[in-house]
Amino acid sequence: MSHDFAHDDDPAATTVFLAAEAAVLTERVRMLRQQLADVDARIRETAEKLGRLDPPPPASAEEHETSGTSATARTRQCHH
Repeated sequence: MSHDFAHDDDPAATTVFLAAEAAVLTERVRMLRQQLADVDARIRETAEKLGRLDPPPPASAEEHETSGTSATARTRQCHH
Protein backbone atom coordinates (compact mmCIF):
# COMPACT_ATOMS: atom_id res chain seq x y z
CA MET A 1 0.00 0.00 0.00
CA SER A 2 1.21 3.50 -0.69
CA HIS A 3 0.67 6.53 1.46
CA ASP A 4 -2.42 8.50 0.52
CA PHE A 5 -1.70 12.17 1.17
CA ALA A 6 -5.44 13.00 1.13
CA HIS A 7 -5.67 11.37 4.58
CA ASP A 8 -3.15 13.76 6.17
CA ASP A 9 -5.87 16.13 7.40
CA ASP A 10 -8.25 13.42 8.62
CA PRO A 11 -6.97 11.50 11.66
CA ALA A 12 -9.75 8.92 11.42
CA ALA A 13 -8.97 8.16 7.78
CA THR A 14 -5.26 8.00 8.57
CA THR A 15 -6.00 5.55 11.40
CA VAL A 16 -8.07 3.34 9.10
CA PHE A 17 -5.35 3.50 6.44
CA LEU A 18 -2.61 2.58 8.91
CA ALA A 19 -4.69 -0.24 10.40
CA ALA A 20 -5.23 -1.70 6.94
CA GLU A 21 -1.53 -1.40 6.14
CA ALA A 22 -0.66 -3.06 9.46
CA ALA A 23 -3.02 -5.94 8.65
CA VAL A 24 -1.35 -6.44 5.27
CA LEU A 25 2.12 -6.36 6.82
CA THR A 26 1.07 -8.73 9.62
CA GLU A 27 -0.17 -11.24 7.05
CA ARG A 28 3.04 -10.88 5.05
CA VAL A 29 5.10 -11.59 8.18
CA ARG A 30 2.95 -14.67 8.89
CA MET A 31 3.50 -15.94 5.34
CA LEU A 32 7.26 -15.35 5.53
CA ARG A 33 7.48 -17.16 8.87
CA GLN A 34 5.65 -20.13 7.38
CA GLN A 35 7.99 -20.16 4.39
CA LEU A 36 11.00 -20.06 6.74
CA ALA A 37 9.55 -22.96 8.73
CA ASP A 38 9.09 -24.92 5.49
CA VAL A 39 12.68 -24.27 4.44
CA ASP A 40 13.91 -25.22 7.91
CA ALA A 41 12.00 -28.50 7.73
CA ARG A 42 13.48 -29.27 4.30
CA ILE A 43 17.00 -28.49 5.56
CA ARG A 44 16.52 -30.80 8.55
CA GLU A 45 15.13 -33.55 6.32
CA THR A 46 18.06 -33.23 3.93
CA ALA A 47 20.55 -33.25 6.80
CA GLU A 48 18.98 -36.43 8.18
CA LYS A 49 19.17 -38.10 4.76
CA LEU A 50 22.80 -37.07 4.38
CA GLY A 51 23.54 -38.39 7.85
CA ARG A 52 22.16 -41.80 6.87
CA LEU A 53 24.41 -42.11 3.83
CA ASP A 54 27.34 -44.47 4.20
CA PRO A 55 30.60 -42.55 4.27
CA PRO A 56 33.06 -43.51 1.52
CA PRO A 57 35.84 -45.84 2.64
CA PRO A 58 39.08 -44.03 3.48
CA ALA A 59 41.74 -44.20 0.78
CA SER A 60 44.53 -46.53 1.74
CA ALA A 61 48.21 -45.59 1.62
CA GLU A 62 48.72 -48.39 -0.91
CA GLU A 63 46.37 -46.73 -3.42
CA HIS A 64 48.40 -43.49 -3.20
CA GLU A 65 51.68 -45.34 -3.77
CA THR A 66 50.42 -47.27 -6.79
CA SER A 67 48.78 -44.27 -8.43
CA GLY A 68 52.12 -42.54 -8.87
CA THR A 69 50.68 -39.24 -7.67
CA SER A 70 50.43 -38.19 -4.07
CA ALA A 71 47.32 -36.52 -2.71
CA THR A 72 49.30 -33.30 -2.30
CA ALA A 73 50.42 -33.36 -5.91
CA ARG A 74 46.86 -34.04 -7.08
CA THR A 75 45.63 -31.11 -4.99
CA ARG A 76 48.22 -28.82 -6.55
CA GLN A 77 47.20 -29.97 -10.03
CA CYS A 78 43.54 -29.18 -9.31
CA HIS A 79 44.30 -25.65 -8.15
CA HIS A 80 46.44 -24.66 -11.14
